[in-house]
Amino acid sequence: MPDWLLASEYAVLLFADRRSFAWEWLRRSAPYRAAWRDREVGEIVPSDFGLMKLEDPDLATPYARPIWTPALDPRVLRSTAADDQSASSANLLDIRNFAEFVSVAVDETNAEHWLLSDGHWVIRLDLHDGTLLGGPLFLDYQIGGLGLKPNQPLEIACMY
Repeated sequence: MPDWLLASEYAVLLFADRRSFAWEWLRRSAPYRAAWRDREVGEIVPSDFGLMKLEDPDLATPYARPIWTPALDPRVLRSTAADDQSASSANLLDIRNFAEFVSVAVDETNAEHWLLSDGHWVIRLDLHDGTLLGGPLFLDYQIGGLGLKPNQPLEIACMY
């Protein structure tokens, strides 16, 4: 564990977002470290720690890829697989192109919770229909909070 008293141990956080600070606090928590240690033998519930799945507490920012629950990390790009047969290959997302930057958790409803991170900054993508695990996919994104009327989603097809 880094020495809390050495500023040099935390220089990496100068370029990180709030999720990285949260991770640095959580990974030092004795209950979390015990849960990680006992993950094979006990009934550990990652959401008790605000996570979709447990992450190794020995991984510091920028190496860890913790996926926080939507309740704790609501700034998530919600998406669904689009049934667009006319989409060109240039408009398809192939998650394999980002393999070194991704982590995924699949919940009980089979929704995929993707985290793309360079170790400092994060993009969260929740796929509620379809899978990115099967290869390139055209996605529709739902973006809320833009001054729309209640229950009126803004849907945007994003091109990559």
